[in-house]
Amino acid sequence: MSDIKEIAISELPDNNVAPSLIDDASLLLSQEAHEGYVSPEKVRNRIEEGRMIVAIDQVAGLVGAGLLRLTGEATASITGVAISPQYRGKGLGTKIIT
Repeated sequence: MSDIKEIAISELPDNNVAPSLIDDASLLLSQEAHEGYVSPEKVRNRIEEGRMIVAIDQVAGLVGAGLLRLTGEATASITGVAISPQYRGKGLGTKIIT
């Protein structure tokens, strides 16, 4: 596991997101979803409604994801956030939603 300072937090564009990243985010978000499985299609739809923010470790790959639905020019609602278990408690969730 990399030092938390080495993990990149990035906002993905609403188009042109690699299918493999969507699949990885789908699996990660499904682990935390109260409604159960979050399909890749649902992740794509949520990206179209707002933004997907990811935390990527250069060694481990995707370790966190957040989906935000835009509700106004300067406002958004959080529709999902998930952090891999070994990366929890380090502030990644906070970085993703701020």
